[in-house]
Amino acid sequence: MEIDSRQELADYALRQLGGGVINVEITPEQIEDAITDAIQYYQEYHYEGIERDYIKYQVRGTYLTLTSANGFAVGDLITTVEGAHAYVLGVNGDVLEMNKNMGVVFKTGQTVTNGAATTTITSTKLGPLDLGYMTMPDNIFSVLRVVNTSGILNSPDILFNVQYQIVSNEIRNLTAGSANYLYSTMNYLGHLDYILKKEKSFRFNRRINRIYFDESWNISVGSWYVFEVYFTLDPEVYSEVYNDRWLKKYVTALFKRTNGTNLKKFGNMTLPGGITYNGQQMYDEAMQEIQSLEMEASGNGAPLMMVIG
Repeated sequence: MEIDSRQELADYALRQLGGGVINVEITPEQIEDAITDAIQYYQEYHYEGIERDYIKYQVRGTYLTLTSANGFAVGDLITTVEGAHAYVLGVNGDVLEMNKNMGVVFKTGQTVTNGAATTTITSTKLGPLDLGYMTMPDNIFSVLRVVNTSGILNSPDILFNVQYQIVSNEIRNLTAGSANYLYSTMNYLGHLDYILKKEKSFRFNRRINRIYFDESWNISVGSWYVFEVYFTLDPEVYSEVYNDRWLKKYVTALFKRTNGTNLKKFGNMTLPGGITYNGQQMYDEAMQEIQSLEMEASGNGAPLMMVIG
């Protein structure tokens, strides 16, 4: 049976432990905890729990919500008596988009003026230029690099496009023989391109979802950046995750461990009818299964990229 929900995964694991025939000693809260732990482990250590992708990010300015934006326009320099001042980049209703603050940062409750109109800031939302970091989506597992979209080979202006100039100037050499000349030349230029376009340095921590700048990126409001990332697969979005063979076994093993933990309290007791529970044996079996599955997850990971340096 295809499993495509959290509840169906829980029901499957309970059936594997005899649910419906015997009573599995595990509470609904423990079921939820075990499934949450299993999905988290799957996303962090199983190679199919993450996916490589590219995301784009547009830098926006700081937003100020005013009591009234009447009299304010794009290009105005607005100031406060506290020393905050910046230029207006956009006006949308009573919300102003500002460039980077020059001086102190705007704060809620301050009075701002452009020299002709005066109003009060009711709320602020600082942009990455003022914060010093970019905020990534919650499902980003890691950021590999900032994709450099410019280079010496791909100028949009054909007069300065290296590939065009080579073909234009060397057309006789290219047509007189094989393509080896062009191939070797382009490989050499590609190597130069790699050396000359320095990768941007940054720090990223997925617990706070922030990319901090370690150097000047010459960032401006409205500019775009492309990041190569790994994002975690949310089973509520990609329901096929719930039917993953490894995940089903791992959830079952976690249920079994919890069941064994709960039954260990009956280890030295004889229940009515002479029934005895061996919770310790069930717990030990579950721990062995969990260890084996975790070794499988870490041992079958995606191959590492070759690094030459």
